[in-house]
Amino acid sequence: MKTGFKNFIKLATFLLIVLGILVYLNQVFLYRDKSIWSTDYRVKQYKELPQNSVEVLFLGSSNLMSGINPVQLWEETGIQSYAYCSRAQTFPFTYAYLQDALKTQNPECVVIDAYSIFCDKIINNLSNTDFHFGINMDSLSVSAKSELITNYIYKKEWLSYYFPLFKNHNYYKSWENPEDEAAEIFMGFCFADGIEYYDTPQYSDNVAVMDEVDGIYLQKIIELCQEREIDLFVIKTPVAYTDEEHQKLNAAKQMCEAYGVEFYDMSLDAADWGFDFNTDMRDSFHINKNGAKKATSRIGEMLSEMYNFAENNTRQYADVWALEYERMNAFLELQTEQ
Repeated sequence: MKTGFKNFIKLATFLLIVLGILVYLNQVFLYRDKSIWSTDYRVKQYKELPQNSVEVLFLGSSNLMSGINPVQLWEETGIQSYAYCSRAQTFPFTYAYLQDALKTQNPECVVIDAYSIFCDKIINNLSNTDFHFGINMDSLSVSAKSELITNYIYKKEWLSYYFPLFKNHNYYKSWENPEDEAAEIFMGFCFADGIEYYDTPQYSDNVAVMDEVDGIYLQKIIELCQEREIDLFVIKTPVAYTDEEHQKLNAAKQMCEAYGVEFYDMSLDAADWGFDFNTDMRDSFHINKNGAKKATSRIGEMLSEMYNFAENNTRQYADVWALEYERMNAFLELQTEQ
């Protein structure tokens, strides 16, 4: 009897050790992005903010992380905001990241970018590439991750998403690159260089059908914000979209209107606020730093009209944004000198 109990203890101890090693390796092999597009750093910086200090929370893809600058927004309007963004953040991931973000902040307004509309998705395939899916999934909390895996991942693939070790075992190659660009991220924003020339998109009244996943998760985002009594503002940063893409965007607009949610396609009145598709685009989906400066000012004007935010530098925690403003200016001065 005693021998059997001892063997059981030995086996249990061995299994616990193996499990501990697997859990440790699972963390080691999470995708670690050290570039200016890093989701990891954005999540880390966000979690370091004082609780309930964010008044406006931005969520979206790289379209938004290089398109709306929270530090400039603070300097111009006094609004304390953060760009809680990730690469190719489609609506399912926006919903999951929003769930995580609201654990420490209670913003007055959530602004999401409708990039998701332009990515073809079907059930069991939530993102436009396996790479983007992986880096989005790895940065989520276990609870947020679980909802997406359970509903939209084939059961045979569940293990590889709960334990990234099995799908990320080749990521050790990225460790060879010591470059760390985290210092170039400012409240979730990063500057994007480059210029490509595009014609101003033409308006269309036509409405196409949204992908099923987009419809499901846009509704979930709306309902989550309503449940938390947080205003939702859906935007699309300027994009040189095709007529078909515009029609899908119109479907998102139609859904927002049905729920009483504010929707703003920034491409449609771009000329009115000084945006030029010949000089302010980095590529067809991203605006450059010159365009971001204009887009940030435009969104700042709208938010200031929509809400009665206090005067600049008068609120609690304003020093957090003031320090980030100083850090960003020092970075820009160094860039000019170089």
